[in-house]
Formats: sequence, structure tokens, C-alpha cells
Amino acid sequence: MEGVSIRLRKSIFPLAAVTRTCHRYSGDFRVDISESEDDWLIDLLPAANASSTETVEARFRNDALDDLLRLQVQEQSRGVAEALLRAALQPIDGHR
Repeated sequence: MEGVSIRLRKSIFPLAAVTRTCHRYSGDFRVDISESEDDWLIDLLPAANASSTETVEARFRNDALDDLLRLQVQEQSRGVAEALLRAALQPIDGHR
């Protein structure tokens, strides 16, 4: 089976999103990440037990968008999460 090469724009996808997505595929593919000036270059080479590579590029791109969105939501909600944690750890009046 042939591998799949995917280019993702660095200006859109941070390395954290790319590595999360690559990790999802590391069970079925050997994953290589490199970079050019503007892009992340991802090569997915099927492992011996990998399924067809026909739809892997489309799936990978969708998963990369999903990971990007997750990172953005995490960053946007960081203040709320920290406030909730602080409130949860505050002692209740009269109890220690």
C-alpha cells in the first residue's frame, strides 16, 4: 500500500493540533512530521495491518480541524476552568 502525504498550513494549524492528530493515526500508520517555511508536511505510511488509504487524507484533515477546535475551546475556556477549580478548592465557611 502506498502512503499518504498531507500539507497543513502553519498559519492555521499549531504544532499541538498537528501532533494530536498524528497521534490518532500512529496505531495504523508510521507517521512522519516535517516542515517547510509555511506548511507542516505529514507522511502517513501504512503499517502491515492498516486498512485502505483511500479516505485517510480526508479523515486526517477532518480530525486536524477537530483538534484545532478543541485547542481553541480549551484556550478560550481556560479562565472559566481555573475559576471553577479555585472555587472548588476554597474552604466552606465553618468547615476545614
